[in-house]
Amino acid sequence: MNHILDILILDDVPQNLITLRALLENNFENINIFEANSANDAMVILLNHEINLILSDIQMPQLDGFEFAKILRSNKRTKDIPLIYLTAIYDSDEYKKIGYLLGAIDYIAKPIDEFLFIQKLSSYVNIFLLQKKLDYAQKYTRGIIESSDDLISVMSKDFTVIDMNNAAKEFFGDIIGMHCFDYENPDIDRSMLDSLKAFVSCEVNFCNKIHETKPTYFKIKDRDFDVKCKIVGENFIFSMRDITILKNQEKILADRLRLSAMGEMISMIAHQWRQPLASLSLVLMNMKVQRSLGMLDDSNFDNMVSSCENQVKYMTKTIDDFRDFYKNSDKVVEISPQEIIDKAYRLSLALFKSNGVALEIEDYGFQDCKHVSIAVSKLNQVIMNIFKNAVDEFVLRQIKEPKIKVIISRRKYDLMLEIGDNAGGIKDDVLLKIFDPYFSTKSKNGTGIGLYMSKMIIEDNLGGKLEAYNQAGGACFKITLCNIFKEKI
Repeated sequence: MNHILDILILDDVPQNLITLRALLENNFENINIFEANSANDAMVILLNHEINLILSDIQMPQLDGFEFAKILRSNKRTKDIPLIYLTAIYDSDEYKKIGYLLGAIDYIAKPIDEFLFIQKLSSYVNIFLLQKKLDYAQKYTRGIIESSDDLISVMSKDFTVIDMNNAAKEFFGDIIGMHCFDYENPDIDRSMLDSLKAFVSCEVNFCNKIHETKPTYFKIKDRDFDVKCKIVGENFIFSMRDITILKNQEKILADRLRLSAMGEMISMIAHQWRQPLASLSLVLMNMKVQRSLGMLDDSNFDNMVSSCENQVKYMTKTIDDFRDFYKNSDKVVEISPQEIIDKAYRLSLALFKSNGVALEIEDYGFQDCKHVSIAVSKLNQVIMNIFKNAVDEFVLRQIKEPKIKVIISRRKYDLMLEIGDNAGGIKDDVLLKIFDPYFSTKSKNGTGIGLYMSKMIIEDNLGGKLEAYNQAGGACFKITLCNIFKEKI
């Protein structure tokens, strides 16, 4: 933006005004000049225009330059305008002192030394233009901040609020000048404020350079917020973004994904039940035939009943697994890492068998502790989605002897599950987008939402991390679940 400096020149001698105007116009570009030959005319101009600098003579009829300065300083609109005196007779130290006491920023004697005048004025012009740019930038930035729906506040390191935008004031109230976490607000839970304080305090105490934190989620007044803290000099900017609608949309997407998976699972269960149902039918038919022939002794009867019970147990187990998945529960249970994979495998068994996919599990580092605490239903949804994506690639690429390998390991309190395949890997350009919402290589309808939601489940619901990378022969998805072991090794 091209900033213009508005200068008022005041002198009762017209020739002096002409000379001064010519001197300014010949040496400066970004200026706009206003002329006045009396203090009264000058005040009219000042009240109707935004003047940035005044060049004034002292010796004038009616009101001299000193009286003019007193009027300037008494008016709220004009009291801060910089004033430079140009004079031929009031050049003694005594008059200079008076001028400076009245707020003049410089005192230049006539006749004017053009070189010295231009050098001095250039410094002032540059300072004023820089200040105008700064003022514009501040107003522009402030406009952006105020137009934001984010709750933004600036705080000192002792948690005193220095500034807030309107959105933050509407939510918290105007607490500028207060310690932000010490005020009382009946609509905001005290423990939630303490959690926010702990979060910000951690960022302040451990920050040695300007940085921005990873988003941290809090729920306040039944609204979900993405909270960030950014250190700027001795202060920090605390911002809260309302993501309630986004969270609701993600929940809808997650429910759609789960319903889609349930539809596929029902189809798989129907496929898995064909064999046990056929076996039950065959056993019952055999019992009927042996009974009609008088060959059904106690031993044969017990064997056939045992066979039926095994088939029923298998079918019951399938239904129990499906029920747990259907509930989509956040309930944390204690379970062995091996059983986590087995549970997801049982639900996906028909998918594995119908496509000839083998599963291999390697379990490392669990000699002392066989159990972890985790929301199994949520984790199963993620593992099954990774299984399904791998099988889809096997079918698409017509992989011979397809295999999925799961490596279970741990690091201190963390559990790591690495699920790899031999489908040939993921293209680099696809790998960069694989967790983006609605991205998919399968169709144009966004079926890739499954991996996006899987990442959200792992990171938001289970407090872990989901990564994808290529390894020898295929792709690998690594799930890291943090702090779910009771003891560290």
